[in-house]
Amino acid sequence: MDILLTNREEPAALSSPSSLTVVVAVNRSKNSFCAIKWTLEKFLSEERICFKLLHVCPPITTVPTPLGNYLISQVRDDVAVAYKKEMEWKTLKMLLPYKQMFTAKKVEVEVLLIEADDVADAIARQ
Repeated sequence: MDILLTNREEPAALSSPSSLTVVVAVNRSKNSFCAIKWTLEKFLSEERICFKLLHVCPPITTVPTPLGNYLISQVRDDVAVAYKKEMEWKTLKMLLPYKQMFTAKKVEVEVLLIEADDVADAIARQ
């Protein structure tokens, strides 16, 4: 679980103050609930704030079949695309309780799904 804070400055033509972006990296652990709860308690009163949920998934390189696992390049394109969409759907379903925590506080949150082998590096690049 990681929380990233970034300042996003508005263009000079606008006179409004800069906004704050809070990115919470989550996984399936209970710590993710704690991180989101803490984030909402800490930053909910801030004006001009943007919340983002970040989840890093390993790249999909194989597709499971009844006959075994096959490399993505060994299956038909439609099968690979369908499997990737199914995995994305499962991930979004897993993130739904986290997203509902923001919805309960009447706060918008953007969900970012990233495919990467190195979780820490993927988080750092955000």
